[in-house]
This record gives sequence, C-alpha cells and structure tokens, in this order.
Amino acid sequence: MKIELATKQDLIDFKEEILQALKKNEDPPFGEKLMDREQVCQYLNITPSTFYKYRDRLPIYKICGKWQAKKSEIDKFITKNRIL
Repeated sequence: MKIELATKQDLIDFKEEILQALKKNEDPPFGEKLMDREQVCQYLNITPSTFYKYRDRLPIYKICGKWQAKKSEIDKFITKNRIL
C-alpha cells in the first residue's frame, strides 16, 4: 500500500478550488451542492427571521460570510427533530 502525503501547497490549492466553487454557487469538487440561506428558507417554508431564530440548531455552516447547508443534513434534522 502506497501512502501519498499532501503538501501544504496541495491543501491551499484544494481550499481555493472549494472557495471558488462556493462563491460561484457551483457544485464543490466533492459531495453534494450546498443550499444558501434563501434556499433553506424556501425548502423549509420558513421566514428569514425563523431561520435566524433556529440557526444554532440547524445543520448550517457560515462559509465565506454566507450561510450554507446540505439538503441531506437538513432532511436528517427534520426527521430527527420535527420542530419546524
């Protein structure tokens, strides 16, 4: 088994690739596309004020100054909590 170690520059390049994809609202180079705050509100049928009220409970992340969420994590949250 051969193990390849990532260099610091490899990690910096990967980070930049992810940030550029997020800024363009494109699919990141891995996983599923992220929803922004407006899309989460629309998906959950809630107002922005309700979003902010529950933001500490929701599986959301602040990336590049914008709230982002994976639809699959929102679905799991709804199934588990049923508070909204």
